[in-house]
Amino acid sequence: MSRVISVIMKVLDSEKQNIVLVSHGNLISLLLKHFDDRIGFKEWESLTNPDVFHLTFSTEEKPNIHRIWAE
Repeated sequence: MSRVISVIMKVLDSEKQNIVLVSHGNLISLLLKHFDDRIGFKEWESLTNPDVFHLTFSTEEKPNIHRIWAE
């Protein structure tokens, strides 16, 4: 989890406005769990292949997480 969070923090520190990151479900569920403690086994189990989440970061520490595609 610490590796993916360090990547996210580097991306957020960049000048880029829109970033797309692609990964497997296990790592995505760990990333989501880092930002939202309510994410757990049930949410991991409900991941589909493919699945798409949109995270919007503002000045707040926690992003707005929105699932935009579930097959």
